[in-house]
Amino acid sequence: MEKIISGYHIHNIPIMSSLHIVKLMGLIALQADIGIDDHYESDMYYCRFSEDVSLATSSSRQYICQNASVGAIMLPLENANEEFQVQYSVIYSDWDDLKSNGDKGLHHIPYDLFLIYYLLIMINNFS
Repeated sequence: MEKIISGYHIHNIPIMSSLHIVKLMGLIALQADIGIDDHYESDMYYCRFSEDVSLATSSSRQYICQNASVGAIMLPLENANEEFQVQYSVIYSDWDDLKSNGDKGLHHIPYDLFLIYYLLIMINNFS
């Protein structure tokens, strides 16, 4: 199963910005390879991405800024002493993240991670 994931959605076309050229931005579309070589780390879903060359284009920064409705950042999964497996997760500007079905949705923090985080904050506040 493959779905397109992006940095921006413009008129329902998913786009990831790649570079700045004067007033133009080069744009590429990235496709999440859902279910292929995927991994969970700290309850975040990571998978490989491939470029959809047919959607590559460029556009003015002004057009992108006026028409982009959702931004995103791709986070690489890198483990110490392991070769990089080119796996990424996505966090969107509305704090949703990439799910294993290819959709975006609210991040679920497991109770045990929340409890550890809460206890660390409490210990830090009282020390």
